Amino acid sequence: MEREIAASTMKLKLVSGKDAKDNPKYSSRSFNNINTQLSDEDMLSVGTAMANLQTMPLGQVLRTDTAVLDA
Repeated sequence: MEREIAASTMKLKLVSGKDAKDNPKYSSRSFNNINTQLSDEDMLSVGTAMANLQTMPLGQVLRTDTAVLDA
């Protein structure tokens, strides 16, 4: 079986406040059509740099890859 990454998405999980139990609440910003050849380290660097342009602090950078499986 062959596996090919067809698409990558980067999501910035931003801390938008706290709930009644003092747990963090999150907002997210998604960026589609990210180069599938981008390494995880490079995506983290890009995500961190983009988060610096936001008004809310960064919680996490998430990556989602969509793969096509061929028999």
